[in-house]
Formats: sequence, structure tokens, C-alpha cells
Amino acid sequence: MVSLNHAFAYSVYSSGNGDKAYPTLAVTPSGTAYILSNFYQKSLFANSVELVSRGERDCIIAKYNPQGALEWVQQYGGAGNDEINAATVDAADNIYLVGSFTGSATFGPLSALSTGATDSYLVKYSAQGVMQWVQASGGAGRDKWYDVTVDGAGAPYVTGNFEGQATFGTLAMSSTNERDIAVAAYTPQGQVRWVQQAGGVVLTRGSCCFSTLKAICP
Repeated sequence: MVSLNHAFAYSVYSSGNGDKAYPTLAVTPSGTAYILSNFYQKSLFANSVELVSRGERDCIIAKYNPQGALEWVQQYGGAGNDEINAATVDAADNIYLVGSFTGSATFGPLSALSTGATDSYLVKYSAQGVMQWVQASGGAGRDKWYDVTVDGAGAPYVTGNFEGQATFGTLAMSSTNERDIAVAAYTPQGQVRWVQQAGGVVLTRGSCCFSTLKAICP
């Protein structure tokens, strides 16, 4: 980690016997860092916390304090191929994550079942690492969320794409051709407020969303 004045602050690492990818991280104004990982087989954090994937690929959230000490690690996923694509934090250090999953996936005490090839998810964890809620969306095709942001009231917004017919909460949409862009707004409690689509005759996807308070573009 490097500070705003370009000074080296700390470094962290994890080890294991499977492949890992670190698609993104989220940092709070106080310097707390959430590092997100997609991993296979085993992963070891701080030489003490060992996680084993439940299937092909699982997801990890690791929280580090401003001094670089590990505070907690959480894992979610299932027997299929599950991934994190983006994350953001709100003013209370709650973290919101988006990505996709296949088959049945477990998020803390809750589980979700995909209805097709891949479904998209939005999940919220508290600053203490407690899973608050998860919302899955999609249909028979390949559906993914690629980015997430949150406004000052703690309401998240997500963007990605969907294929064919897909359901977002109680709302349903159909893509105009192969895959369309989707943008959805949620309440702070995880309920879908609205969803909008865009697209044409070619494959399209939404890869960046922002609120008036922050922008996150991978």
C-alpha cells in the first residue's frame, strides 16, 4: 500500500496451492483496505487463516486495518465457478461486492441458486465482516454485474449485462439481441428499486457506474 504522498505504507500477501487473482480492492478514507480475490483450492492469509474452495473458484474478502494487519477474512461461493468483479464501501465502511456465480453458492448463512449459465449477484457485508444480504439476478443466459457504487444514503447501484430473459427482483427484461447492458438501483436493504437496459444488435456490457459522490471505473 502506498500513501497519497507516495510513501510506502505496508505490503501484504497470501499463499496457497491454487491459482489466485486479485481483481480489485476498496479503500476507505481512514486507510482501511478490503482486498478481493478469486481463488482455487487453498489460500492462506497472515500465516494463520486457511480457506479451501468449495468447488472450481470461490471468492474472498480480506479486511486490513490502516497499519496492514489482517482484521478478518470471509469466503463465499459454491461448487461452480464464482467471481468478484468490483467492490465499493459506504460511509459506515460496509462493503458491497458484485460479480457472477454458477449453480448453488453460499454467502454466509444464505444461499443463492443460479437459473442459467451464470447469474449476477450483489452482496453486502458490514465493517465487522457480517453478511447483511445478497441479491441474485439473471435468467437462462450469461448474466454478470461488473461494477458497483453507493450513494450517501447507502443505496447501491450496479451495472453489467444480461442475455435473453432475466429477472431483477420482481422486474423482468429481455435483451434485444445477444447481451444487453443493465443498470439497476437497490435500496439500502437490498431491494430492487428500478432497472434499465440498453443495447442493440451486437454484444454490449456496462462496465462502470458512479454516483455524484464517487466514481469507480475498472
